Amino acid sequence: MTPPTILPARRRRGLFWLAVLVAITAVTAIAVGSLVAYEGYAETSGPEGAVRGYFAALQRADAAAALGFGDIPSGPHTLLTATVLKEQRAIAPIRNLTLGAVQRQGDQATVQVDWTLDFGATHIAAHDSIDVRKHGYSWRLSAVAARTRLQLGQAKSRAAIVGAAIPSDDVLVFPGAAPVRMDTPYLQVDPGSSVITLSSGGLTSLAIVATPGGRTQAKSAVVAALQSCLRAGADPRCPLPDHRAIPGSARGTLSADAAGQLSVLVADDPAGLLQVNGTIDATGQFTVLDFDNTASQHRGAMTIPVRATAYAVGPLVVNWVDGAV
Repeated sequence: MTPPTILPARRRRGLFWLAVLVAITAVTAIAVGSLVAYEGYAETSGPEGAVRGYFAALQRADAAAALGFGDIPSGPHTLLTATVLKEQRAIAPIRNLTLGAVQRQGDQATVQVDWTLDFGATHIAAHDSIDVRKHGYSWRLSAVAARTRLQLGQAKSRAAIVGAAIPSDDVLVFPGAAPVRMDTPYLQVDPGSSVITLSSGGLTSLAIVATPGGRTQAKSAVVAALQSCLRAGADPRCPLPDHRAIPGSARGTLSADAAGQLSVLVADDPAGLLQVNGTIDATGQFTVLDFDNTASQHRGAMTIPVRATAYAVGPLVVNWVDGAV
């Protein structure tokens, strides 16, 4: 019979302390895991926690998780998707979330919330009052989407939501930026009109404005067209420096700041019509007729009132409105 192997005392002590270390590590891991789980629970527990968890889901574009934080109002669910929520985040992510006062009465509470929509160079502040209610051991939002109607008075045929036409009826949509984009780089939804909150409801009127690039291109196109008006063979519809000026008689040079003297607006037109207006300073000459139809020359400084339009698609084609003063 082979006698049992007896380990040296030093090795036995080493194995003992190794076992102790493993046990301590396991206990520590359990404790840390419990702490993380508790902190995660505390982060989303109570009225504030439910609201914080909901907005965290919005910020990471997790539509399914956001919908799980409360009740879905009645209405079309077509915009309550991860695709649309990602589009909202791409247009303007939600930042700087701040939870304010909480008014609580029994199992009902209202949480005041402020956040910022980041449209790149433009930051729009938003505020909401969110109703939550206790459901068993947790709190849930009374509504996880806003019911509203997206209305465009301008360039409606150029607008879309992830490639689809804007619904004409009420829709359900997550808080944040309206998920509307234009099919031309010359137009955009005005950030100030694009904010949707849970308490928005009713009508969301979206204003369409020219993008910075659209304004630059429209002004450049009008200035180029106006320079052509001051050369031989000019379009007889060109704007004139005087209502008595003979069409095609103006010659001269525009001021260096001609583009800066123009403004660009978007007309109430479904096709996206840009309106360019202003008064341009110039130096040159033009021929006028007096009341006896006698021609005379005017030389020196002159001002040319400009009213022009162009559809917001490239290349921009300038059309003069009321060429004569």
